[in-house]
Amino acid sequence: MGKEQNLDHLAEQLVALPVHELVDVLRRVLPHYTEEGNGLRTTLVLATATEYEDEVPSRFRTVGYIS
Repeated sequence: MGKEQNLDHLAEQLVALPVHELVDVLRRVLPHYTEEGNGLRTTLVLATATEYEDEVPSRFRTVGYIS
């Protein structure tokens, strides 16, 4: 299997997970993707965003971080 096929297979497995299990997996993985440099730290985080059907799209969203 090539790299792209491996990634596709992994993506299919993740999509098949129930949300609570996907969140559990991502909580384990995301903290390992932190970069530091020039006095800055960049970290991948897991968050939720809520958009309401009856509101005009906005660049401002209600966001909740999942710890």
